[in-house]
Amino acid sequence: MERPATSIDVARMAGVSQSTVSLVLRRKDEGRVTPETAARVRAAARTLDYEPNAVALNLKRGRADVVALVVPTVTQPYFASVLVEAEKEARGAGCDVILFDSGGDDGWTSRLARMVRSRQLDGAIVWAPTDTEAAALASIRDRLVLVEAGSDQFNRIDLQIEHGAELVAEHLAGLGHRRVGYFAVHSPRETYLRRRQALGDYLVKHNGVIVEACSTEAALDLDAAELAAGTLVDAFAVDGSVTAVVCDDDLLAAALVTVCAERDVAVPGRLSVVGYGDLTISRLVRPQLTTVNLPAAVGSLAMRRLIDAVRSRSRRTRKPDLISVPVTLVERASSAAPPEVN
Repeated sequence: MERPATSIDVARMAGVSQSTVSLVLRRKDEGRVTPETAARVRAAARTLDYEPNAVALNLKRGRADVVALVVPTVTQPYFASVLVEAEKEARGAGCDVILFDSGGDDGWTSRLARMVRSRQLDGAIVWAPTDTEAAALASIRDRLVLVEAGSDQFNRIDLQIEHGAELVAEHLAGLGHRRVGYFAVHSPRETYLRRRQALGDYLVKHNGVIVEACSTEAALDLDAAELAAGTLVDAFAVDGSVTAVVCDDDLLAAALVTVCAERDVAVPGRLSVVGYGDLTISRLVRPQLTTVNLPAAVGSLAMRRLIDAVRSRSRRTRKPDLISVPVTLVERASSAAPPEVN
C-alpha cells in the first residue's frame, strides 16, 4: 500500500525547505516567499495529492475554525433554518459548521467533548440539552453556547417560551375557548416541558380555562404525527367540549389539520389549532396556521456569541451570560371562536 505524501516529499519536489512548504500551504507566504516559489510548492502538493495534517495545524494555531451545531433532530425543519443563519454568521468569521444530531445517540456528549479538547472543533452551540447532557459537557463549558437550557454555568441563549405560551393562552381565552387539548412532541427536552407547563398555568389564570382535556404525543415525523393526530381526533368524539388544540410544533399542527380535513372536522369551525415555530409548512396547509414564531435568527445570535467566547483570551474568567430572545404570536386562519360562541 502506497504511503501518503508528506511535507518533506513536497519540499523535495518543489526544491524548497519544509518550512517554506508550511508557510505556503498555511497561506502565510505573502511577502516571505516569492510568487514563483509559492506556485511551485502548490503545484507539487497537487501532484502528490498532499493534504496537511489538520489536527497538527489546529494545535499549532490554537484553533480549528470549525464549530458544531448540535440539535435534537436534524429532520426538524426549524433547525434547517437555524443552521442557515448560523452558517452565515460563521462564514463571516472564517469558520465552518458541522451538524450533530443528539437524538438517539447516547455517546454524542463524549464525542463532542473529545473533539473540542483535541481542537478538531473550536466549540459548539448545543440546542436544548437535558440536565444530564449539560453536566456531561461541563468540562468544555467555556467553548459552548447552550440554547434552551437551564444551567447557569454556561453561556446561554433563551427563547422566551413562557411568554409564547402566555400569548397563546390569551389568544384562545379571548376567543372564548374553555377546554383545550394538547398535541405534544415525544421528547424529554426542557423546551417542550416548559411550554406545556406554562400554557397550562396561563390558561388556568384566564377564567379557569382547562388545558389537556385530551392530549397525545408523537415524534417529529409526519407519518407518526398523522397517526397520533387520528387518536386525538377520536378523543374529541368522546369529549366534545374540547374546542382547541395547541401543538408543540407546526409539523404536528399541520398533521392535525390534515387529519381533521380527512374526517370532516372543520378547522377552525369545530376545532381551532395553534402550532409552534412559524415554519414554512404553517403557510402551506389550509387553513394557514396560527403559530408562535420562534426566530431562526437565534442561530446567528448564538454563533456570534460562540465565536466571541472561543476567540476571547479571557473566556475562562468571564462570567457566563444569558441572552433572552422574544417570541411572537402570528394569528392566521386556523383559530377562531368556538362553535358555541358563534
